[in-house]
Amino acid sequence: MKNQHYLVWICRRFKNIFMCLLLLFSIFSVLTFFHDSTLSRSYNKMMRVSFNKANRSTNVIKTRNNTVLKITNKPLVHTNVVNKTSHRRGRKVPPMSRFRYPLYIELADIVNRKILNNTPIDIQPINPHNFQYLHKPEKCKFPGSGDTLNMLVLVKSAAKNKELRLAIRDTWAKDALPNIRVVFLLAGTDQPHQTQIDEESKKYSDVIQEDFIDVYKNNTYKTIMGFNWGVTYCPSASFFFFVDDDHYAILSTIYNYLLSFRDANSVSLLSGYLLPHSQPFRDIKSKWFVSWEDYGFDWWPPYLAGGAYLVSFSVARKFQIAFPYVKYLGIDDSYLGIVAKKLNIRPTHNNHFGNRISFANFKRSNRSSMFASHGFKDPNKMRAVWKTLHANDTNSTRKL
Repeated sequence: MKNQHYLVWICRRFKNIFMCLLLLFSIFSVLTFFHDSTLSRSYNKMMRVSFNKANRSTNVIKTRNNTVLKITNKPLVHTNVVNKTSHRRGRKVPPMSRFRYPLYIELADIVNRKILNNTPIDIQPINPHNFQYLHKPEKCKFPGSGDTLNMLVLVKSAAKNKELRLAIRDTWAKDALPNIRVVFLLAGTDQPHQTQIDEESKKYSDVIQEDFIDVYKNNTYKTIMGFNWGVTYCPSASFFFFVDDDHYAILSTIYNYLLSFRDANSVSLLSGYLLPHSQPFRDIKSKWFVSWEDYGFDWWPPYLAGGAYLVSFSVARKFQIAFPYVKYLGIDDSYLGIVAKKLNIRPTHNNHFGNRISFANFKRSNRSSMFASHGFKDPNKMRAVWKTLHANDTNSTRKL
């Protein structure tokens, strides 16, 4: 009997302990929930205030002809990040074989009919490019007949990178052949940078600038601007070469490569350093962050690294027509991959791209196999490499 009473006492004791533990766990869970909710509300409030300030900001730009433009309410970063998720939360992610991206239309057929028959596109654009030019070279003439291969080089440059643009003009752009035209793609900025750009454009007549704000997530607008200007004002160009301002390009090597195409004016080319299996960044702290709401797949379509790539005019024209009907994405190279997939255009890998050669190795590098090298954020480094290369050319000539 004593043993039975003892067992009953033990059971009651452990039952009380269990109830206490359960109560403590419940209290801890409630406190954690309210703590997380408070942090979440504080973070959301902070983000909204930050983004609202950015959207309300007004930049005044004075153009070369003293026209004052106000940059206000321009698309900045598609700032509804607060309500976007960085994780799946039980999402059913479709395979890439079922790839769809707005607008959900037969874009390739629509663009082809527009080019072949000039068929109007009676569809409301989802990505209108409603920006004004601040600087726009009107002429893009090349010497020679219509059968000559012409190349347009579009350098994507940050508005503040004046010294880099000057270095490019003094170095690899200076080596451009008569059938190569080099221009710079810039976004809008505030004073005093805008005054410097006005003077720069007046002096060199090679600046293309629109009034969207110069932030990373607007790089796609900068790329679209380049396509629009090139197709509209430079229709005699056979190829477009897009390159960032921190690259050193060997234009003669690129031009000689393009000469290998028999019919340059009709070739379909989208070529660069191919990334065939790349995943979106889901970390909200990353500058490449893409939410599941903005892009609902595990993988990007194959795309070219945005630092340097080649596009034939025929492909550039298709892109230019298609852009208004493909939802905006602030990562320009991934966006071009999406547009290419919707147009049934396959980007191709080219081993001449993707080089990052140090200054010391430039002396030994084989320039005949290199199109562009990344890593030239220092204008002095760019000038030093140019002098080294030309010194090597001079020495080679003397030996002959």
